[in-house]
Amino acid sequence: MTEGESQKYYGWLEDAIGEGADTTIVTSSRRLARDLRGVWDQRQLAAGKKAWRTPTIAYWPDWLVALSAGDGVATSPYRLGTVASSLLWERCLHARAKNDVINFNGLVRQAERTWRRLCEWQVPFAEILNAAQSEDEIAFAQAARDYRELLADSNWVDQAGLAELVFRLLAANELTLPGRVAFTGFNRLTPSVASIATQLEQAGCEVRIQSGPQRNRFAARVEFSRESDELLAAGRWARRLLDKDPDARVGIVCGSLEVNAENILRFVKDGATPGWQYGDADHRVAVGSSYGRQLARYPVVTIALLALRWCHAGLGTRDVSVLLRSRFLGGEVTAGRAQLELYLRQLPDRVWTPAQFLRALPSGAHAPEVKTFAAAVLSLATLADQRQAALSPTECITNISSALANAAWPGIAVPSSEEFQLLNRWRELLNEVAMIGAVTEQTDAAAVIRRMSRQAADIVWQPEQATGRIQVLGILEAAGLEFDGLWITGMDADQWPMPSRPLPFVPIDLQRRYDMPDATPADTLAFSRRVLRQLLNGSDQCVLSWSAARGDMALTRSTLLDELALGKLELDDASDGVDYEVAYGVVAMEQIRDSAPPVHPDEHIRGGASIVQRQFVEPFSAFVVGRLGVRAPDEISAGLSASLRGNLIHDALHNLFRGKPTRSDIESWSSTETSNRIGSAVDSALTLGPAYDDPVVRKMLLLERARLQQLLRNLCAKEILRDEFSIAHVEHKLDYAAMGMRLGLRVDRVDALESGELLVIDYKTGQEKTFLNQQGDLTDLQLIVYADALGNAVGGISLINVDSRKISYRSAGNGPLAKQKEAWPETFAAWRALLHENLRAFAAGDVRVNWLQKTAEARPLNMISRFQEQKRAD
Repeated sequence: MTEGESQKYYGWLEDAIGEGADTTIVTSSRRLARDLRGVWDQRQLAAGKKAWRTPTIAYWPDWLVALSAGDGVATSPYRLGTVASSLLWERCLHARAKNDVINFNGLVRQAERTWRRLCEWQVPFAEILNAAQSEDEIAFAQAARDYRELLADSNWVDQAGLAELVFRLLAANELTLPGRVAFTGFNRLTPSVASIATQLEQAGCEVRIQSGPQRNRFAARVEFSRESDELLAAGRWARRLLDKDPDARVGIVCGSLEVNAENILRFVKDGATPGWQYGDADHRVAVGSSYGRQLARYPVVTIALLALRWCHAGLGTRDVSVLLRSRFLGGEVTAGRAQLELYLRQLPDRVWTPAQFLRALPSGAHAPEVKTFAAAVLSLATLADQRQAALSPTECITNISSALANAAWPGIAVPSSEEFQLLNRWRELLNEVAMIGAVTEQTDAAAVIRRMSRQAADIVWQPEQATGRIQVLGILEAAGLEFDGLWITGMDADQWPMPSRPLPFVPIDLQRRYDMPDATPADTLAFSRRVLRQLLNGSDQCVLSWSAARGDMALTRSTLLDELALGKLELDDASDGVDYEVAYGVVAMEQIRDSAPPVHPDEHIRGGASIVQRQFVEPFSAFVVGRLGVRAPDEISAGLSASLRGNLIHDALHNLFRGKPTRSDIESWSSTETSNRIGSAVDSALTLGPAYDDPVVRKMLLLERARLQQLLRNLCAKEILRDEFSIAHVEHKLDYAAMGMRLGLRVDRVDALESGELLVIDYKTGQEKTFLNQQGDLTDLQLIVYADALGNAVGGISLINVDSRKISYRSAGNGPLAKQKEAWPETFAAWRALLHENLRAFAAGDVRVNWLQKTAEARPLNMISRFQEQKRAD
């Protein structure tokens, strides 16, 4: 930035600071303070200076803290942190509020907000007490009196009371003052700011209230049909300004940023830097937001809070699954833990304590990373055992920090700048919670962890980083900032004038008497006009836009726009022809070949017969699952999962028929013998180990035991109605070689018929299935694979659907209830030919995608196949 360019912004700054003067600039926001410091430093560099005096530029609350803790202060009250003051409010409100409050934490936050506002407007406390009339107003006034007395009796001061403390210290000449103080960026000068400014002047300090800039040369309006179109257009407009002047300062103000920051930022980025997802780091941060995220939503903090919650409340399977997959806990290597996570998904969802989880680990889980994770869980279990012990807050925080460290959290060997800042913010949170020791001598780890979680959910945090070329801001965050171009979105009647938020626990008459914010509609309207005018004056050119609808709600433009002299902005809705692959150096994907390499003779193919069925339905799926080894994890189920219940049925049937009885043998079993055999078969299948040792799970298994017994009883009754047969094999393993590759197969059952032929049987559970459609065409090759592996001795195939509703057979050839048995040889030959055709295609590397499948069917592999993107492209 040249010296001339550095003078474009904040022209008053040089005069306010002066040459060598001892100056402090107090701002209405941290963002403005940071921006002013940056501009000042750029100005010195542009002037050719190598060293310069850095002025004090501070955000108002930070400046109050620094003043009250300055060297000249002889004695000062102990300053309570935000967590400690919240704890005091909780105590006071518990004693005064009604017992049926639904959201007590929300009540505490409202009370704190009300208290801060009353302190800022210097409302005498006696008037608050006297004016209270309703039950809620009286309860708040009494709680506030209790809170105020606690502060006074203990010589404490909270954040809201710092302005009054600084005022008293100024009056007592106990502060070391700068030569001049400038206040800037304040949309509304509160009485507490005004009184301190007056006291500074009386103490001999030069004070100036910096008026806003008067930059605006052009302003226009534009309407959109949808909010997303509005944000995309704002991003494209900002990009055009930067294309003309790369050093331009461009801002986009969004009124709903606080509640929808991520979506807003995504749409603006799509408009300004299309393809930012594929560019380098500079492209991804070209658009920066002033609004961060809740501290609890940053992954490393999420994992810490989840691990700590495990110590005092237990976690469901989904949450334990998150910890198993995270690199932030128990070491960065997670391969072996992924196998453990898949095992956990097979179990019924339940609430796990750390100790129960450790007992449920499978005996073969010996991977080093699993042992490391188990050690981490053991550390958390140790903290869980101490969670009810009465300790000081500092001791609780020390134990929590030690437990997390022993659990290998955060697991970041070399943190990036953002990670380093985030971990520092976490430590600040721990210190803030430890400071409740000022107001409570003893607590327990469970209470401290709950308080940490609530506080992390309330804190909105963003790492300090290089400001994006395009800044996305909230309405009040933009106060005092200057831009070359500013776009204000959401100029509809729902957001402008800004929503009124009078204090909930203070009589409205009292609020009006002290001219408090939003005490009257006129005040809200006047404030909105003032804020809008300041935004316009802070930029050389400005665009104001609104959309005709937000979701399902129809919108109209704000009447405030009618008070402004605005032109009409014509925008091209197209993307201005930006080729992001060229603009940002993104290498376009090139298709090197239309098939995968052929199957190698020694290649291991996963999936057995099911992989041939995948090839029949969609070759790409067969390639990904059979050759790449990709598998979809089991869904976490509230009860016994469908896969587990299916396995239990298969195991019970194997146990029942492993003695290879004939049809006559089954018929000869007495009722008692049948019950005993079935009971033994089911009980053996239900021997599941310590992972299922839970009262609720045991109850579910008892219900499943009764269901399985009835299923097997129904199947035996059906089997004796068939023609004579004997069971030749159960769970029969086959090594199937075809087309230069080998598949490992396991057939549920093979029966020997009276004719000497074999009948291949596959059990199916759940919804009734078939391998033929209504026209008699083959839809499932799995049974054909088994039959081909067994050779010409096969005389039929059969699916036995085993379900609580009914037992049914779907057969071909000499299977039960099969039709057209005489056509079996020709039919089987045609089906074998179809099987071999698919096997040849798979072996050759066929990776075609079935474009006729439904989107839901393609979704599990969409990340690899790009099914939806390619369908749209076609």
